[in-house]
Parts: sequence; structure tokens; C-alpha cells
Amino acid sequence: MSDGAAAATSSQPLGRRAVRLLAWAATATLGAVAASQAFGGTWLAILFILQALTPYLVVGGVVVVLVAVWLRARLMALVALVAVAGLASLLAPVFEQPTLPEAGADAPRLVVAHANAYFENDRHDLAAVDIMAIEADLLAVTEYSFEVAEQLTRQGVADVYPYRAVRDAPFRNGIALFSKLPLIDALVAPIGTQTGIVATVELGGRPVRVIVAHPLPGVRQEDVGQWSDDLRALGRLVGSSDAPTIVVGDLNATHWHPPFRHLLDWGLTDAHTALGEPWSMSWPTDRIGPPFVRIDHALFTAGVVPLEIRDVEVSGSDHLAFVLTATIAAPATP
Repeated sequence: MSDGAAAATSSQPLGRRAVRLLAWAATATLGAVAASQAFGGTWLAILFILQALTPYLVVGGVVVVLVAVWLRARLMALVALVAVAGLASLLAPVFEQPTLPEAGADAPRLVVAHANAYFENDRHDLAAVDIMAIEADLLAVTEYSFEVAEQLTRQGVADVYPYRAVRDAPFRNGIALFSKLPLIDALVAPIGTQTGIVATVELGGRPVRVIVAHPLPGVRQEDVGQWSDDLRALGRLVGSSDAPTIVVGDLNATHWHPPFRHLLDWGLTDAHTALGEPWSMSWPTDRIGPPFVRIDHALFTAGVVPLEIRDVEVSGSDHLAFVLTATIAAPATP
């Protein structure tokens, strides 16, 4: 910095200098997140958090650009503008709804629901009532703790859903899939490092694969790599079969995380986006204000036609549940 520039800076009012410092810090943050998105990785826990907030960073970035213009800080304005443009480009695909195959009026429907029961839930009895009130053919439950299992048993889950693949566990690691339809096969096994479920049901004489997953979140630095690896493992599992596949669960990932977008590259489409609900959020529901990110997803491959999706509240949970109605596209005629 030249002596003149230094003098000019030191002569600025203290408040203006503080604003400049904060604006540069915000610009650096925007640049770091934009660079991580451009390189397609989530390597740090802070990036895991900031990438999830990408739409909000775009709005905040516009404010930073305006502040930089007000400060007459051309370099700051340029860097912030480039970062905002890069982050904003990630929002565009969310507005592009895919063209879905037509579903015949008499095509059989499959209703698949997912609920994160929340292992720290202090209202397991009411949560079980809410979960049982969901009318679904297949009901997936993550964070299926011993307490949730006990309450669902009391609510008669075995009578409503005679087929199941279950592993209850303390804390967050339990997982369950209840079905009104016979499970042709069902396997409870790790998907990456976390327990998942892979099952097959028959719809209209055709097999449909259903995968329930719950990767560990990357909020701690030691968990970021494991979270990313688990999403890669889920992608490989999806790609291991040509059968129409539906993936449901708390994936602890948003569309704004590069590893989640890599997962979609395995031929998956997000049902909320496909059905015109890209901005519906699912977490957190136990704090002041509405949920501000979607980490609970229903994904599907070619052959599955989503028809409707809706969110459902579950007492004591910090997540919204969802209910997906889908069918299977008719085989292509020669």
C-alpha cells in the first residue's frame, strides 16, 4: 500500500473502516465457497455448512456487492460479483423441471413415505401416532431408536405393515422399512459406513427397488470425508441395477453440496424439484422460524414417474416427513 493510500485509509472514519473490513471478510467467504463449488468438493466442515446455505449466500452476496460499490472498492466489488455469479449459476437447474413420462389413469400407484423420528425426541408416543397416520404402502423411518420402535409397536405397526426390514438401535443409527406389499428381497446392510436398507417390491408386475439411506452429517471435520464417501457408495449402489429405483432418507445433504450433485449424476432426479417444489425445506423444525434447508430427499431413476409429494409434520422431530406417490412408466413399445 502506498503512503498516500495508507493515509487515505487511516483518515477514514472508524465505522467506515470497520464496514470495509467486514465486507472484505464476507467477500473472502463468498470467494472460498464459490471456488469449492467450482472445484466440486466439500473438504471442510465449514464448507459443509456454508455450501448448504448457497441460496442465502447469493442474496447476501448481492448486498456485499452494493456495499463495495458504496465504498468505491472496485476490486472487492469485482471479486464479490464473480463469486455471486458463480453461486447463482447453481440455482438455475432447480428451476428446470424435467419432462416426465405420462402416467395412465389406471397405472398402479406406489406411496412411499419417509420420517426421521429424531433420536432425541421427547415425544416418542406422539411421533409414533403421527407416523402411523401416514397412509403409505412403504414407510421408511430413520433414527429408529428403541423408544420409537416400542411406540410404533404399541400403535400396531405390525398389523398395518406385515412386511419389514428393521434394525433398531440406540441414538441415530436405527433404520426401518415397513411395507404393506410383500418384499421380494430385503437387505439391511451398510451403505458406505452407515446402515441402510435395499428392498424390492412388485408394482404392476414389475420390480421396483427401494433404498433407504441415512449418511452421517459432515458438521464435524472428522466426519466430512465419511459423509462424502457414503454418498459415493449410495451412488454406486444405485448404479448397480437397471431396475426402477426410489431412494428415500435423511441424506444430510442439499442440492448445493457437490457430493449430492455427483450422486444425482448416477441417473437420479429429486422428486421435490421434479414436482415443482424445489424450495420446500425439511430441516430444522424444532427451532424458532421455518426450516431453511432440505436434507430429506426422495430420489428416483428412469422408469419411475413421480405424481405427488407432500410434507408431513412429526411431533418432536426436527425434520419434516414426506410422502411420495409414484408409478412406473409403461415399457416402451417397439
